[in-house]
Amino acid sequence: MKFIIPIIFLLFLTGCNEDKKIEKKQEIDEEATLSVNYDAPFSIEFSDDSKLFIKRDGEKFEFKGLNEPVLFFFFTTWCPPCNAQIDILKSIASKYKNLKVYGILVDDKISIDDLNEFIKENKINFKIANSGGDFFAKSLGGIANIPYMILFNKNGVILEKYLGVIPSEMLENDLERMLNV
Repeated sequence: MKFIIPIIFLLFLTGCNEDKKIEKKQEIDEEATLSVNYDAPFSIEFSDDSKLFIKRDGEKFEFKGLNEPVLFFFFTTWCPPCNAQIDILKSIASKYKNLKVYGILVDDKISIDDLNEFIKENKINFKIANSGGDFFAKSLGGIANIPYMILFNKNGVILEKYLGVIPSEMLENDLERMLNV
């Protein structure tokens, strides 16, 4: 009996310590989750090995080296509506030389060789990012569906958000309105 009470006491203390370790680990995990800084500068790497450096400042974005409107197109190569939007964006990129159009792959794990083949086969005339797009999407608050586009003015302010396949007439109307203001 003398030995049973101390053993129970030790088991009780050990159980409490384990609980405290679990609680401590949960606190650390929660802190790590909450400490992602989406305002920190980051870059997006394109298939041609060039990079675009981006910094978010609240609701505004700074695109280093750019002083023109930017249209970001979030997509995957296997998505039929996305591929339909690509054809529209090719004509937009050709028509509006003072607009930068960038494609951003999301959740599409293809090799750089396959991406370059996709660009060549589809005769894409704008840059496609194969790295950094997921962080960018999260810095925008997340993207639930694709195709998804965001139009920024030359000052980095979001002007429009588009979900789904957007007709060229609608995009051109928004671009004309933005460029003539």
